[in-house]
Amino acid sequence: MLHCVFTSSLLAQFNGIIEYDLEKKTITCNGNVIQLIYAKQPDQIDYTKYGISDAVVIDNTGIWRNEEGLGQHLKCPGVKQVLLTAPGKGVTTIVAGVNNDRVSPDVNIYAAASCTTNAIVPILKCLNDKYGIEVSAHRVVAPALCCFSLSS
Repeated sequence: MLHCVFTSSLLAQFNGIIEYDLEKKTITCNGNVIQLIYAKQPDQIDYTKYGISDAVVIDNTGIWRNEEGLGQHLKCPGVKQVLLTAPGKGVTTIVAGVNNDRVSPDVNIYAAASCTTNAIVPILKCLNDKYGIEVSAHRVVAPALCCFSLSS
């Protein structure tokens, strides 16, 4: 895992200092300690044992995508909210810069949509805000074309 940090072809070379402590299950990056926490089930972790309270758990396993499954994290001491890094089923989906107004203190499980949605929707929002657009296709599968037109 650490090898990827130093050799990423996407993010360029990392010139900092990274150390891994297998016994303590920590990664130290430029002096900042990151605690690695493992469990087979999401409701088996007591975050308060690590001094963590009001945590936002980022679930990128893809195993749980609905409120019932993701809600298991909320049973853990120290957890306040859960963010799924993929499309959810029946949970509030947020696309940064597009529908941030849906973030609410009453909601404790969010989905971040798909990578495709997160890539295209902010751009479409800018075009729509400036010119108005009509989307003529909701779902696109390769090799289909997606077409939209500027409203007059």
